[in-house]
Amino acid sequence: MNRLLSSFISFSSRPAPSALPSLSSHRGPPHMSTRSYAECNEPTAVTCEFIEQELRAKMDVHAIAVRDDSGNGSFFSINIQSKEFNDLTMLKQHQMVNALLAETIKNVHGLRLNTKKYLPEE
Repeated sequence: MNRLLSSFISFSSRPAPSALPSLSSHRGPPHMSTRSYAECNEPTAVTCEFIEQELRAKMDVHAIAVRDDSGNGSFFSINIQSKEFNDLTMLKQHQMVNALLAETIKNVHGLRLNTKKYLPEE
């Protein structure tokens, strides 16, 4: 029998799509997220103002600017200056901000941080 014809016959003898298991119940490999597409794309209640209020409440902020780069609350840029950064490396500064916002940003896709030490003029 012709090879092409034989592959066509084996394809046509497969069960109808309704007999196949539903993909909606498939959760993927264990190392992948188990959240559904709809859950991953739910709008977040995080706003620029909310992030700014959280940081001002939890640390001594000299200057701060928060911008929603995505327009839908999924990616933010934060420029922040504080005395609390004076004795810290940039890595420690970023870790500090991430720790302070951990609960707030858990559903945010991305965060761009620009931290700066505050050295008042003498």
